Amino acid sequence: MVFVAVVATTCMQMLVRCSHRLCHTYGKETLDYAGVGEYAVEFRYPNRGWSTKSKFVVNLFLCLTQIGFCCVYYLFVAANLQAVFQSCGLNVKLVIMVLCLAPFFILGSLIRDLKSLAIFSGIANVLQVICIIIIIAFIGNRRFPDWEDVHLVPQRATDIALFFGLSMFSLEGIGVILPLENDVAIPRNFRRVIYTSMTVVSANYIFMGAIGYACLPKDIKGSITLNLPNGREAKYIPYIYAKLFYACSIFLSFFLQFYVAADILEPKIMRPFSGRRRLFASLLFRIILVLLAGGMAIGVPDLGLFISLVGAFGSSMLAMSFPPMLYNLVFWEELHILTIIRNFFLSFVGVIGMIVGTYATIVELIEAFEPTPSLATLSPTMAYNVTTGTSTMSWW
Repeated sequence: MVFVAVVATTCMQMLVRCSHRLCHTYGKETLDYAGVGEYAVEFRYPNRGWSTKSKFVVNLFLCLTQIGFCCVYYLFVAANLQAVFQSCGLNVKLVIMVLCLAPFFILGSLIRDLKSLAIFSGIANVLQVICIIIIIAFIGNRRFPDWEDVHLVPQRATDIALFFGLSMFSLEGIGVILPLENDVAIPRNFRRVIYTSMTVVSANYIFMGAIGYACLPKDIKGSITLNLPNGREAKYIPYIYAKLFYACSIFLSFFLQFYVAADILEPKIMRPFSGRRRLFASLLFRIILVLLAGGMAIGVPDLGLFISLVGAFGSSMLAMSFPPMLYNLVFWEELHILTIIRNFFLSFVGVIGMIVGTYATIVELIEAFEPTPSLATLSPTMAYNVTTGTSTMSWW
């Protein structure tokens, strides 16, 4: 996880530097990720027609990854709210919860102002801090099991590939880096923002994952919030609030991920429309995209493996493979030979991780379709069980 965090942060900085250089070279005020991919290829190989293809490839991976994120966030909110209702004595089916949440996700998806979404993200961070405190208090009151029950080494070779996908999914935020930088008040301070935010996020993931697994090696669920006890007594109230706050936090974070996919697809789909028809078509498009995310959340039999698939296939390319390639294209003459070799190595690792991780996840997904004696309901975050190597999801 530390390696993935360092690589992801380094690649974010590469992408930002490429954007700055290309904006200066071509007289552009701002560039998004796909624009950097387009102009980087045009900069190194002008007039060959490759730049539009590179832009298409980057946009394709961005859309697939961001829609996958939206699907995961959608289901995480539904699973944790289901747990809240269960604590209150109400047994609501997860599929019903997904459908009931659709109007709220649709309303939020109509927000187009990135600054407003940044406020949502700030509120989400505050809620997450509160939840983390409650979870740490819960873990602190438990007796740690014997170390014999804790597997420090993966039990299967495929576990490494699946963990790679999960790690890339967790730490891949490169799709929103350039849109955020384009809207910040003081762009020159953005590099420090990246280092600070990624350090905090990475430390949070590593700490919570380590103590959660060490405390609950056999009983750990897809989300540690679902390990919090249920009940109507007063002592369970903090745990109910933790699930509720985390659900609200992920709900507010959903729209920042949605923004990237909508920002790429909407201009292309809106081209044939004008006037009021364009506004109506835009609203309809956003509604359909939210319903698509909800439909995928309902239809995927094992979302834990789906997270790994999104991380391995999309996130590894966006966060690890593309930025070093683009950086080499833009700064080739200025780079030391060791930096060039390092960048090629990172790109190679990303491609291998994509191939191996995608293959391993697809194999596990095929096995998940097979009928099993019992199905366990999992949430969408870290849903792959590293102790058993399997995970399934029951909806009905």
